Amino acid sequence: MLELDLTGKTSGRIWFRKPNPYANNGVMCSISHSGIGVKSGKRHRILKSSFVAGHERLIVGDHLGIVYLFDLVENRFSIIQNTGQACTCIATGLQNQSEYLIALADTSLKCCSTETKELISWMRGHDTAVHTISINGDGNVAITTSQDTAQLWDIETFERKRKLNVMTSVGIRKVFFIPQTNLIMTCFKDNTIFAWDAETLEWKYQLKCNSQADPIDYRSYAVTRNGKTLVAAGKSNLLHVYSLETLRIIRIVQMPPHVTSVKDILFLPDKFDNGANKILGVISQDGIVQFIDLETCRLVFEIVSPRDDDRITSISISSVGEHIAAITLGGSLVFYDVPSLCADLNKPPGPLVKVVGDIWKHKVSVDTGTSFDVSKFPDSTLQQTARRPLNNTVTTGRIRYNKYVEDETVRTEDDLPNGLSKSRLLKVLKGHGEYPEQYRMFIWRSMLQLPENTSAFSALVKKGTHLSYAALQEQYPIKSGRLQRILQKILSALAHWSVIFAELDSLPSTVFPFVKLFQNNHLICFEMVATFLINWCQHWFEFFPNPPLGILSAVENVLAHHDKKLLHHFIKFKVTTQHYAWPLLQTLFTEVFTRAEWLRFFDHILSNDPSFILYGVVAYCTSCRAALLRTDNGDDIKFFFHNRNSLDLNAVIRETYHLMESTPKDIEIQSLIEPFKPLPNGTAYPVFNKYPKFIVDYQARERERIKKDEIEYLRERKVAEELAQEISNRKLEDEAWYQKQEMLSEAEEKRRKILMDEDQKLGSQRMRLAAMKRELRVRELQLLDAARLRFVQHQQMKKETDIQRLEDEIQRTARLREQETAAAIEDVEIEGLELEGQRIKLEQQMAQHEADLTHKNQDKVQEYRHQQNSEAHTFSRLQQKQTDAELKSVRKWEERIAKKELQRDATKHQAEVIQQHILDTKQRERDLERVLAGNAEHRKQHGFINEKLRELLDAKDSELHKAREELVTLEKELLDAKEERIQAIGREKRNVSQYERIINDTNKEGDCEQTMMSFPNSRCLNSLSTETEESSSSLFTTDRGRMTFEEREKQLMNEVRELRQRLVSQHVRRDPPPTFKYK
Repeated sequence: MLELDLTGKTSGRIWFRKPNPYANNGVMCSISHSGIGVKSGKRHRILKSSFVAGHERLIVGDHLGIVYLFDLVENRFSIIQNTGQACTCIATGLQNQSEYLIALADTSLKCCSTETKELISWMRGHDTAVHTISINGDGNVAITTSQDTAQLWDIETFERKRKLNVMTSVGIRKVFFIPQTNLIMTCFKDNTIFAWDAETLEWKYQLKCNSQADPIDYRSYAVTRNGKTLVAAGKSNLLHVYSLETLRIIRIVQMPPHVTSVKDILFLPDKFDNGANKILGVISQDGIVQFIDLETCRLVFEIVSPRDDDRITSISISSVGEHIAAITLGGSLVFYDVPSLCADLNKPPGPLVKVVGDIWKHKVSVDTGTSFDVSKFPDSTLQQTARRPLNNTVTTGRIRYNKYVEDETVRTEDDLPNGLSKSRLLKVLKGHGEYPEQYRMFIWRSMLQLPENTSAFSALVKKGTHLSYAALQEQYPIKSGRLQRILQKILSALAHWSVIFAELDSLPSTVFPFVKLFQNNHLICFEMVATFLINWCQHWFEFFPNPPLGILSAVENVLAHHDKKLLHHFIKFKVTTQHYAWPLLQTLFTEVFTRAEWLRFFDHILSNDPSFILYGVVAYCTSCRAALLRTDNGDDIKFFFHNRNSLDLNAVIRETYHLMESTPKDIEIQSLIEPFKPLPNGTAYPVFNKYPKFIVDYQARERERIKKDEIEYLRERKVAEELAQEISNRKLEDEAWYQKQEMLSEAEEKRRKILMDEDQKLGSQRMRLAAMKRELRVRELQLLDAARLRFVQHQQMKKETDIQRLEDEIQRTARLREQETAAAIEDVEIEGLELEGQRIKLEQQMAQHEADLTHKNQDKVQEYRHQQNSEAHTFSRLQQKQTDAELKSVRKWEERIAKKELQRDATKHQAEVIQQHILDTKQRERDLERVLAGNAEHRKQHGFINEKLRELLDAKDSELHKAREELVTLEKELLDAKEERIQAIGREKRNVSQYERIINDTNKEGDCEQTMMSFPNSRCLNSLSTETEESSSSLFTTDRGRMTFEEREKQLMNEVRELRQRLVSQHVRRDPPPTFKYK
């Protein structure tokens, strides 16, 4: 068998070599997780699984919220989601095959994708965890079921459509869709089954159980793929088969007797049955899954866990029925191959001629000719079922499934359930001294042949806590609250089973070891204790409430036979079997052995005759004889049997076997003890009445009477206590009143004494006050005299101080006057120097300003010449395209303009330069007017050019004359002239472009004049002349400014002197010099 460990793996191959299920009872691979869960600290366990519809892929969730995807075709596995919560249910079959629903322990529901490995939706609405999910045929609607409600979800929008609420007393088992129909089936805990319309949610019908059928507690349901048959099972070995067409039970199938309850059922799909599934898988309480044919009631095959100490809890079957995935109680996942399990059924039919023979010696034969080879399954349950059945008949009204029912008459004492052999187990026990730790509990259960009667145990538990053990915690306190509750539950069940167990004070000590071992399975714990009480505690309760004298006498006889010296030692110190044997039996050796030693010792007790425990008591005494013989005190010997001692357990066990073999028959204990008898199968446990019933009944009646008397006594005591309390309260009230009165009288007397003392104190205080007043009056007169003398002295000192102050003031005033005079003289001198410096600085600034103005006028003249040259160059380029005829007529004007320019350049003086500039400007303007007028007239008539130029020159002369007269508006006129020149140049350019074919030559000088008119600074010469005039005027006013400054300086000095005189006079008037008068 192939095994895969998922510890530390996120993806990989499932198996590394092709599995051979035919050689491993159909097992393909076993998958487990050896790591420890990070949340619970327990082993990593797989909880739920579901095959993807139409594929051989399985989705698995564990208790830590990790979701795996196993692909059996691709032989791959991977982690597709980590929800962080334990998985409670998984469902597939949605419209999108890559999506699945997973329910978590926190009551939430998630929709995830196997392709993208992402969360698609997160739905909430349940108050408890969801345990089943059903998807309709279209895959767009889902039903989730919890303990108290069922909810209908729209998978396309992930919204809740409806919610089914029920009473908590009823509860819901399962709600699911019926395939091939539009119905929803609801199954409740009271065994009622209703069908509803999936769209309108209207009630359709109810399935009713026949009167002939025994009612069972339904726990699981299964529907065929065609939606025509429903099978229900529960806490019984019966299967009820309903027809959804007739709405009645059509068949009742009874499972073998060893099946006491059915955990789950599931149909095995078949490709060729058109949805009418016939093979049903049944999971029983022992963890074995049996697949039976519902029509023939024959066992097809069965699957068990690969490990003997594990069992199957749930299974999932692929949609085509090729593989089965089983989850075990230990959290492992096992894959089974269905074709290999059905290999014998799929064989071709045998020959027509058959030899008559007893084929049951080797094989199990059925009417169809199929068989199981028992030799392939050694030490398994199939060996047990390979015996000849009692019959193969079918009774009326109920189908009996008796194919593999064990024949109790054929079974030998050596055979045990689950394929175990008692003789082999004893060999293992004697060879190793104990059973393997991991198989011990399983072997004990098999040795005792526990029936696991769930219904009978549940009936005892439902009776509640017995009154005898209601206060168990006070009588038998345990640190663990859980163990305390389990012990109380088991003891109460035993007390309800038999009355004697309610009267035993030592029963908790006897039961507690089993409770601690089987605390996770209460049924096994109860049956273990019950079996032990019936077989190993025989005759223990015959002399109740006294110890079992017969058993203790037999123990004493064995001890007397094998060790008389030790017995005489016990007799010498008055130590009886009630002191050294009965404590060991009551506590089952738990006080003298450790846990490991106790388990090893009980391996031998449960594997041998019930008398083994009594021989063990004698063996324990003889093994410790040296220590006991050295003890010379009876209390120490009694203490010895209630505490642990250092001894070899193997020696005790060997001594026990030796005593069993060497004890004579006349005193052997086996003759007193009946052979082992397991608890029988059935719906109830056997009656236990091996005790003196009249004593127990008498004690019960006495206990009831004592209880009633105690209740009456408690009631009367309560009344008496209330009366005594009332009397004591009244007495206390009276005492308190008297004490209060005494306290008041004492307080009044104290107050009277205090008042008298206060009056005396007041009189004495008044006398002291009068004396103090007299003293104060005398002191006041003395102080007045001293104050008058002090005031006279103060006046004299004040006058002297004033005289001194006046003298100081006079001296200070004189010094101040001298200082002011000297300071005024120094200020006048400093001001004179400052004025002289200011005068010099002003002269320098005026000279510098004059030089700057001169330099500025020169720069402007140069700039004007540069602009003139640039304008001339520009107009020369424009006039190059004039015609030859225009050039001849313009040359006369160029000669006249050139003569005037020569005359202008010859002038050196600044005034002549300025005047020449003005004349040149006028001349150029006249020439420009003539040129423009000649050009315009030439296009119309060449003869009018000279006349137009003269008119334009006259206009410019008038404009120049106005500019000289209006110096204030010079800049505005310059800007207007600039705009006019720009417009004229623009018109001229347009005209030149029109007549460029006619005009070939240009008048350079005329172009220069036109260029000067186009620049904005063409009239800058006029502004320059104005600035020059201003600068020249400033030169003429320099000397006059210097004279004005000297006069101003003298005036300021006079004003300073007058100001000082006024200040001195004001000071004298404000503070006149002091005058002294002498008496």
